[in-house]
Amino acid sequence: AYAQKCIVTYKRIRPVIQFGDLYRLVSPYQGDDKAALMYVSPEKDRAVVFLYVLRYQARYDYPILKLRGLDPDKKYKLVELNKESKRSYCKGDGKVFTGDFLMKHGLQVQIYKPNQSAVLELVEVE
Repeated sequence: AYAQKCIVTYKRIRPVIQFGDLYRLVSPYQGDDKAALMYVSPEKDRAVVFLYVLRYQARYDYPILKLRGLDPDKKYKLVELNKESKRSYCKGDGKVFTGDFLMKHGLQVQIYKPNQSAVLELVEVE
């Protein structure tokens, strides 16, 4: 059932990934034990963020993640996708933020275990 849910979700976000602009937020090649990338639709009305922990890290929180490529004047609702439990790894899950806030101040995500990941979706709201 969980795999089916993930496939449905991917089909919904696929246009953003296929046709959006790619931003590499945290490089796994700079000695970090983590990686993050995001895709932003050409209209800047949707975005998808992928975060990964590659190896064990002593810090319990992912560093503040400043997003890129959003419209600073638009408001975005953030939703963590495909959670296996009701607990969210992102403190902003379900909240609305301006693009300006997300790019200047960023988000806090609490993933730290090896091979742990999170997927966040941002959708423009009025």
